[in-house]
Amino acid sequence: MRPPRSLAVLLFIPLWLGTGCTELNPTYIPDWSGPTGDDQGPAKYDRSGPMPDGQIPEDQYKPIFDSHPACKPGQIKCGNKCVDPVKDPNHCGKCNHRCGGGNVCMLGVCCAKHLANCGGQCRDLRTDPNNCGHCGVKCGDKQCKSGLCCKKDEQNCNGKCAELDEDPNNCGKCGHKCQPGQKCDSGKCEGGGGKAGCADGSDDQKFSKGGMVGCKGTVPWKDRAKLCAGTHKVCSADQWVQNRGWDKPHYNYWTNDDLRYFSSWGNCGASKSKGSKCSSSDGPMRVCASKKDALGNTCNWTGCGYNTTWPNQYFGGCKGNKTAGAICCPK
Repeated sequence: MRPPRSLAVLLFIPLWLGTGCTELNPTYIPDWSGPTGDDQGPAKYDRSGPMPDGQIPEDQYKPIFDSHPACKPGQIKCGNKCVDPVKDPNHCGKCNHRCGGGNVCMLGVCCAKHLANCGGQCRDLRTDPNNCGHCGVKCGDKQCKSGLCCKKDEQNCNGKCAELDEDPNNCGKCGHKCQPGQKCDSGKCEGGGGKAGCADGSDDQKFSKGGMVGCKGTVPWKDRAKLCAGTHKVCSADQWVQNRGWDKPHYNYWTNDDLRYFSSWGNCGASKSKGSKCSSSDGPMRVCASKKDALGNTCNWTGCGYNTTWPNQYFGGCKGNKTAGAICCPK
């Protein structure tokens, strides 16, 4: 003679007593009428048997314990009240089992709010290599990065593993894209900035680092930004020095700084703070290719250093020189 269903259930439930967060981990039979699997590949679960998982929507499961006749399906009666032991923090898994300390009832197991019930134990799906993103997803020799299995030198960037040292779409940090024609080297965008650098759709000169480009022109200093494309801005004097490498300027270019002029022992330098200010009608010191470039822009002084008179950083101009192009850097 078969035992009553309620008795069979009572005999079965102790098999699922958890050793983790609470006394009881309710067991659920999967209802495969809904979506299955997870976003990291095939489903990692055994469909032939019970499948406890705190991250699977409740409507995909059917509780195997008996509902009370006076309650809705899935509810049990505690005293004179019908409760849902799946999520009731005062009756979690069974009557009067309370989740204290700010914990919540996660499919019948008391867990902290940021944790999930995985086989009766509370797990952090953001960092657990055995339950990464979903219960049962193992990373193997990889690491769990914000719920995604990534290699040691990778990070989770919007659901994809990215190596920040060399990924041009996530260079140095997630979402930082290098300009067309650039590469990501050690987390920095290097090389040419593509045809987006100058407002006329061309790059008149590409420099070694930072996507810096030279945009030729014959504009006064106040109009310097008009030579840069919308993706770029006029570079500072510091950026010019840092990013030019061994490159020499092909044209005379404005930087974005109101540079002063100073001299020592017959040598000249440009500085943001020391020396004499140039005439506002002429414009500040700028990058100079020569005393007169191919477009007719002039520099009365050339070969000046930056903050010191040596080495030569190709600054010059200052007096009687009113126009130049612009050095542009990615925004």
